[in-house]
Amino acid sequence: MARTIAYILMSCLLAGCASIKSVTPPSEEHEPTTRREVISQPKLSDMDALRFSELYHAAVVARVGQNFDAAFELFHEAARVNPYSAETFYELAALYQDVAGQDSSYLFSLSDSLLQRSISLSPDNIYYKIALIENYIKQGRYEESIPYAREVAIARPTAENYLRLENLCEMGDDYEGALFALSHLERIDGKSLENSLYQFRAYQQLGREAEGFRVMEDLCRAYPSELRYRVKMGDLYFTGGHEEMAIRTYHDVLTMDPDNDAAQFAMLDYYLQKGDSLHFNALLPTYLLNTRADDYEKELLLDGFIFDNGIDNPLVWTLFDKLLFQDQPDPLLVRYCAEYLGEGTEALAVLSPYYYRILEINPEYDRVRLQALQLAISQNQNEQILKLCVEGHAYNPTSAIYYFIEANTLIQEDRIEEALVALDNGTQYASDHSDPYIISLLYSTQGQLLVDMGEMNEGFAAYDSALVYDKNNPELLYEYATLLALQSEKLDKSEDMIKQALTLEADNPLYLATYAYVLYSLEKIEKAKDTIDRALHLAKEQPDWGQNPDYGRILDHAGDIYFDIGQAAEAVTYWKQAIAQTDDPDLQQNIEQKIVQGERKVK
Repeated sequence: MARTIAYILMSCLLAGCASIKSVTPPSEEHEPTTRREVISQPKLSDMDALRFSELYHAAVVARVGQNFDAAFELFHEAARVNPYSAETFYELAALYQDVAGQDSSYLFSLSDSLLQRSISLSPDNIYYKIALIENYIKQGRYEESIPYAREVAIARPTAENYLRLENLCEMGDDYEGALFALSHLERIDGKSLENSLYQFRAYQQLGREAEGFRVMEDLCRAYPSELRYRVKMGDLYFTGGHEEMAIRTYHDVLTMDPDNDAAQFAMLDYYLQKGDSLHFNALLPTYLLNTRADDYEKELLLDGFIFDNGIDNPLVWTLFDKLLFQDQPDPLLVRYCAEYLGEGTEALAVLSPYYYRILEINPEYDRVRLQALQLAISQNQNEQILKLCVEGHAYNPTSAIYYFIEANTLIQEDRIEEALVALDNGTQYASDHSDPYIISLLYSTQGQLLVDMGEMNEGFAAYDSALVYDKNNPELLYEYATLLALQSEKLDKSEDMIKQALTLEADNPLYLATYAYVLYSLEKIEKAKDTIDRALHLAKEQPDWGQNPDYGRILDHAGDIYFDIGQAAEAVTYWKQAIAQTDDPDLQQNIEQKIVQGERKVK
């Protein structure tokens, strides 16, 4: 550290010593120049020249090898031998930048001084000036870098150098300097939209907007076929408050090119800002159907239009008509419409034609098909439901939801054999990637149908498969446990399942009623009575008590238990209430027989 400080002090001394003579560096005629002190350089002796060469090259090798201490020592010794070597001070400046951190402002300042000395010793070397410019940029000293950037650009008039100058002038708020750089860029590269826009902004910052518009007008005259330049000029008129000029410019473009997407978009933006919904709504379909228009801008406009008006607004339906019901609809617009229609939380009947049109254009839109299914189900359109499900199998055969919906629709039509086929097809696609809840529904529905058909073993096996996919579903556990209890099959298993369901929903009266019936079947009568009493108490607190036919099963179980403990009158009362509450004709017939038996015992 002490050695580094010593080198820093030596650098300060070296950067300040030398005989100075004031001269003006060569400059391009008519270009502004900066007067800068230039150091006169006496000739070295042969011995000093050899010694300097050895030290300098050894220092460069040390720096490349990142041996910074040795490099500092060798460069400083070389500078002592030859204090007029511009390249030595340049290398020392670079070395300080190598070791300087983000906040090493002193080291940056020292590097600046060394580079300034290099420039004084070799005023025609643009690389020293570029290094100093980059140093200034790192420190945010843009204004100080501008004179050097100007000298570099004048000495080597390339697009890169004038672009650097323009950027620095802009960052340093030197808009006259920016115009100087831009004019030279235009001489090198020719007129361009980017350059003209930068000139316009510079004139605007200087309060000379009229000159900026003349630059844009010159550009349009130079390239009359580039209508996008005219559209951009219209945009500048509009943002500058010259609305009439802007609209006239846009109309001129659309007269020459009716499908010019940029002018159409500009007019839409104008109508939107003016709140002119009539003209906006009239032009929007034209723009959306324009194949030259930007896809992202189409999406933004369509999104904003639907957000502002609502998906159920007739204006939206009219727009969808124009976008979808044509001979060759744009696939991108079809996708957008599909996404918007698929986001609705409620299926709107008026949108039905749009769902089917999208599916006709691209039948692989699963989201829209499910939305169409939701709508068909709400309207009990069984034929349409089955058609959509069959199409769903064709385009997405592994999606279990189509098999489940198909099977339930067939069950409603009492087409049980076909429903079983649909359920079996659906279970064939069960995998780790399937929705376990849907697969479980397929198996449990299959199990219920098989049990109803008297195929008990096959039905119970299907329920077991359902539990593999959804073992903690209380409703499934309750349903399976109830079936086993009513068939007096595997009562211990039934008890375990209904108890598991109750751990998930402890106060469900239906689950408690099944538990009570299982206990009754296992001849645990007292516990069964306490459980059925609790089930009745909870059921009567439910808002749908007296209306829910499922509660008829609770009353039926209560009658069975009370009859078994010798309270026949109470049993008959519960059975009569059960008949009134249930809508299952088989259950009603069974209860009527029990009522007759109970009334005999009461007598």
